[in-house]
Amino acid sequence: NVSDVITQGQGSLYCEFMGGGIKGSLRGVLTLSDQTNNNRVAFLLDTNGYLRYIIVKDGVNQVYTPPIVLEQKLNKMLGSFREGLASIYINGEPVNSDNTCSVSTSLNTLQVGLSATNTYQLGNIVKNVKYFSEPLSDAEAVRLTS
Repeated sequence: NVSDVITQGQGSLYCEFMGGGIKGSLRGVLTLSDQTNNNRVAFLLDTNGYLRYIIVKDGVNQVYTPPIVLEQKLNKMLGSFREGLASIYINGEPVNSDNTCSVSTSLNTLQVGLSATNTYQLGNIVKNVKYFSEPLSDAEAVRLTS
């Protein structure tokens, strides 16, 4: 059962994304959620087109990265998460980490290129999506995103 795998409160989300130049509305690149904004792990594009990696549990932001500028090319991104640790890697580089976060175990839906309300579709610019049921090591994350 897929929901048994993704409701463990840990894992890694990976995708390749044609970044840069998308501005206007908050858009989901890759989101693992309980179909609400209250519990989720997500790559989002903010209104200025910057990437954010967020983790929300019970409506409270656990992780909300500073704006990450993406190059206008195919970017390889990975976010790993578990209770007490969240990390993001882009194009072979560790970008940000947090060792105080809490992660929901009610995450049961993976959305690609959509906001949580299924609006603001990104179309075909999100490629090669992968979900791993455990957090990848630093070495694995760097290798996959290089």
